[in-house]
Amino acid sequence: MSGKTWLIVLGIVVVVSAVLIILSGGDSRVGPSIILVSVDTLRPDHLGCYGYGRDTSPAVDGFAEESLRFETCFSQAPSTRPSCSCILTGFLPHETKVISNRHALPSGVNSIAEILRQHGYKTLAVVSNFVFTGGSGFEQGFDFYDDQMDEEELIRGIPERIAEHTTNAAVSLMRLNRKDSFFMWIHYQDPHGPYTPRSPYNEMFVDHRGEPIELATNASVTGVGGIPSYQKLPGYSDYNHYVAQYDGEIRYLDEHIRRLIKAMKDLGLYDNALIIFTADHGEGMGERDYYFAHGEFVYNNLIHVPLIVRYGADLKGVRRETAQTLDIVPTILEVAGIAPGEGYRGSSLLGEIPSGRAIFSEMPGKYTLFKDGLKLIQDHDRRTMELYSMDADPAETTDLASDARYGSQAGLMASELERVRKKDRLLGKVRSEKPTISKERAEKLKALGYVQ
Repeated sequence: MSGKTWLIVLGIVVVVSAVLIILSGGDSRVGPSIILVSVDTLRPDHLGCYGYGRDTSPAVDGFAEESLRFETCFSQAPSTRPSCSCILTGFLPHETKVISNRHALPSGVNSIAEILRQHGYKTLAVVSNFVFTGGSGFEQGFDFYDDQMDEEELIRGIPERIAEHTTNAAVSLMRLNRKDSFFMWIHYQDPHGPYTPRSPYNEMFVDHRGEPIELATNASVTGVGGIPSYQKLPGYSDYNHYVAQYDGEIRYLDEHIRRLIKAMKDLGLYDNALIIFTADHGEGMGERDYYFAHGEFVYNNLIHVPLIVRYGADLKGVRRETAQTLDIVPTILEVAGIAPGEGYRGSSLLGEIPSGRAIFSEMPGKYTLFKDGLKLIQDHDRRTMELYSMDADPAETTDLASDARYGSQAGLMASELERVRKKDRLLGKVRSEKPTISKERAEKLKALGYVQ
């Protein structure tokens, strides 16, 4: 091509590009912005929109009124890193190899942040749990990953960031990037224990009229039979006080969710972005003599999470199909206009959820499968099996495993659970990785029980 011809071609390209920019109004957006809000240790049944009697969540309740709320959603794990690995990748813990908080998110897993960045999105994160600090693997795919934590939790002195400062950081990023298509993941640490809400939230739900229910304090972080060591509030052993403080944490968080929503409205994001609100896992509140902890079982109190989705002013109501956090990635891909590819077990929450699908959750040694109104739990360490009716007994109080009427169903579910447990939809391409963190951070995580 001659120099003159090249100049002519270049001129045509410039003109066409200019016309396209004029026609598009100079907008560089590639799709709707996407905001994923996950909250640590948040039980849905302590939110007003899920029927709780205390006024813990006016802002979240208002958001739910203007959005699509799923009555039942299960997380894929009862602890933070495994659960969030599923939320961000669309694959199960044994596939991502993040089966406990000791494992990093491997570089071989393609997260939703990486996928969206490849399609022109800016990718931003504000995290507030120490397990997500740089080197955890969760920073991969993000253009900007804010893991600054200036506060420390009570008892262990582990770094964290409170909701006020998390919202401040998130709102600042939204303002800076409001003219672009962005994906933002915001993870709030509140109401993770120890439950230490700021004033006046620490007194908001305390009722001095009731009879105290005294609990023992455990020597370790387990919640079996008493208060975990890291949850012990000096001078308090009354069960009711701890629940009041947990609820105070939620109300404190809710105030800053209110600020986050206001910022979305002010920036024109509220009616135009995809906004997803969920939690990584729940928390024991005394069920089965298990208190103020998580990560040890796969019962509903530990894997039932809130799920609220907003995408435009018309997406409203309550859906009673059982959702799972694996549905989040397919939903994001649909809104972004990206083909989901193969391997995902989840379905977009904007369409019809397939009936009769199996939902699987796991932790080391314990596995559960929910299907057709029944929930099967297998404890491989104890070699036991439990079966519960989710329709008649969502609190899992009556074990039907030995009931002859359910024998054939239990057998079929056990076989399906084993198939899911052994199936790797990432085809063995991902290897387990440990966090690449400093010795100081490793020691702090060890204090949490998160690294060996």
